[in-house]
Amino acid sequence: MIRKIVVASEIIPNADEMFQYLGGLRRFGAKKCILVQCINQADTPKEAPKDVSEFIDAIMEENLQSQKKILEEQGFEVTCRVCSGFIRQEINKIAIEERADLIVAAARREDRITGYPFDDAAYEVIQNAGKPVLLIRIYEDEKQEQDLTEHVLFATDFSDNAGVAFQSLEELAESGIGKVSLIHVQEKTRIEPHLIDKLEDFNRIDQERLDSLKERLILNGCHNVETYILYGSTKYELNKFIREHNVTLTIMGSQGRGFIDELFVGGVSQNIARESISSVLLIPTVLHN
Repeated sequence: MIRKIVVASEIIPNADEMFQYLGGLRRFGAKKCILVQCINQADTPKEAPKDVSEFIDAIMEENLQSQKKILEEQGFEVTCRVCSGFIRQEINKIAIEERADLIVAAARREDRITGYPFDDAAYEVIQNAGKPVLLIRIYEDEKQEQDLTEHVLFATDFSDNAGVAFQSLEELAESGIGKVSLIHVQEKTRIEPHLIDKLEDFNRIDQERLDSLKERLILNGCHNVETYILYGSTKYELNKFIREHNVTLTIMGSQGRGFIDELFVGGVSQNIARESISSVLLIPTVLHN
């Protein structure tokens, strides 16, 4: 159940469109929202003229109040917090202190050629987060869809973290979601060449696991569930599926079997968070109360 959310407030193009999605969280129980604006003092000139500082403060306050109004119109009880420091530390700290259930941030999709800097607030937030993080995908030149749960992809490697993430999916299913695709990717680099003769057995075992997850979702009221076993690069196959099947939300654990890989930029969850065209919900292994 999602009762309280913490939302990162930013001044970026189309950021307000991200807030249009949040009303959909109300049906999952969300009532309270803490809107956090973090000022990184390292980016603020020490000798900035007073009138410049006051101008910047006025813009940030106007942005904060505008976003607060949108949330209140959607039925949220909203409080605002302004803090100083690094967003990934401060927002996670606030979420834990306030016993929030979810952290939300707007996420611009990284362009492989030009690229957005990895220090965008959304990607900062997912570093060492002790709470589930919802990255809502926004585009600077496209109107957003409003239903995040129209087509949910759940990616699993059957790790302990994936099990925790699936419990979150079950909770969402109880409140009503659309189509769900359950996917496991047989990682080519782990199977070839030495285990290729075992692939058929792996597929059989993992299909049984997926079928078991499907049954659990059906018992929770979600009847439109499909299962898929793919083969290849996990990052590539998931991103391809998301594009080709119009996935609106991808749910996965923030660490998988290859935990060490996830410590570095390029791990599967990091890659999906940065490159997928869908919004992404990442669930940490340990949830802080």
